[in-house]
Amino acid sequence: MNEQELSFIYVWDAYCGWCYGFSNSIRTLHENHPEISLTLVSGGLFVGERSLPIKDYPHISEANQRISQLTGVEFGERYQELLANGTFLFRL
Repeated sequence: MNEQELSFIYVWDAYCGWCYGFSNSIRTLHENHPEISLTLVSGGLFVGERSLPIKDYPHISEANQRISQLTGVEFGERYQELLANGTFLFRL
């Protein structure tokens, strides 16, 4: 029987709060299973027509609270300032 190599392809986005919250789980998986090849692929959550000021995504603040509750991650002070200001715009 041929032994197949296991691989895990994780598509994430730097602007996705859930991806940020899940980062510790990915790290733990990789540390506990070095035999599984891990490939990270950066997605594009807020590109093109979806590239709007952060204030146009009002769900983010509430979602971040839920992400913190469930995963234990903390969103940094500078990020919180960007949310409060509301004018931050990511463009590719």
